[in-house]
Amino acid sequence: MQDYGEVVCVLGSSANAENMSIFMQADAGVAVEPLYPQVCQKVPVLVSTTEDQGISPVDLSRALNSVACSLSVKREDPVAIFHLIMEARHYMKNLWNCMQFWLCCSVTLAFTQTLSAFLLLPPLFSINQVLWLCCLIIPVLSTSMIATPIDPTIMQRATGKNQCIVNGELTLFVLWCYGSKFLPTVITVILSQCVTFLSLCPIYMPQNSKCLYIYPDPRDQIWSGWGSKPIVILVVQHFALTLIVLHFVTISVSFVHREYSIWRKNPMNNFTWFLSVLIILCVQAAVSGVVFRRFWREEGKKMENFPTNVPLFFLFSIPLTFAVNELIKWQEIKINVRYQKRARLEFGTKLGMNSPF
Repeated sequence: MQDYGEVVCVLGSSANAENMSIFMQADAGVAVEPLYPQVCQKVPVLVSTTEDQGISPVDLSRALNSVACSLSVKREDPVAIFHLIMEARHYMKNLWNCMQFWLCCSVTLAFTQTLSAFLLLPPLFSINQVLWLCCLIIPVLSTSMIATPIDPTIMQRATGKNQCIVNGELTLFVLWCYGSKFLPTVITVILSQCVTFLSLCPIYMPQNSKCLYIYPDPRDQIWSGWGSKPIVILVVQHFALTLIVLHFVTISVSFVHREYSIWRKNPMNNFTWFLSVLIILCVQAAVSGVVFRRFWREEGKKMENFPTNVPLFFLFSIPLTFAVNELIKWQEIKINVRYQKRARLEFGTKLGMNSPF
């Protein structure tokens, strides 16, 4: 079955040394202490040793035989194999979901900065802001998804396979499924930076000069005029930072329960994720609020002609991003349902007349 890409779990005796080779070949092994033959009911089969005597030969043999196993169970252990498998599948599903969101956010951040540099814009984020996103915001959002409650229907789903064939169809599906979710974020952040600088350019343009692209003074060698006003670049960076954090939080709503739409399962039942979102939003509001307040105190008189509808316009992109993500997730659920039906049919066929054995 491993040749056909199936995940194989072996359940065997930990007292038989011949099972070691089978345990090593399996993807997962569970060693169970067997019921030893008893000659006389009045005489115990095994005599337990004390701490001073050390481990008994039988226990040592059982431990060595189960080295290759993921789990070793004694007879007196109250273990339910079904629930162990359910929790393991749930944990791996959440871990894979966490890594997908983490990777997508990191790629989005890198691609957004690359596109900003390609459009000859000032730095989209400072080094501190990039570290803030990569070392705090994205990891906290991603790891909080592991605490999603167990879905009882997970045992009714067909398991995945070890085989991973990358073809054109799979590539298009990944680009459509994940690229479409994060594409509004890239467009919104880049447009916010460009439009904000375009709106600020006439305000900071010197006399006898005119704006070139988004730069107020083309004769200045440091960012063509923006270098003399670092507070302006900083406040634009913090606005873009706040915007991308809000977008990441909005997108994470659709990643909490990948198999259910938001009207079927509330993401707030993951209390760890909900608490992480609250902390992230509060801390981000405090950090960026200090910069905005400082900018308004120093440059507030010049902002009388600044169109206040510009930042509000980009904040309205958050509901649009949420709607796009839910629509894509709905399509993704439909595709996953078809995949589950096909996987059950293929697995049932292999166990029938077309079995490889």
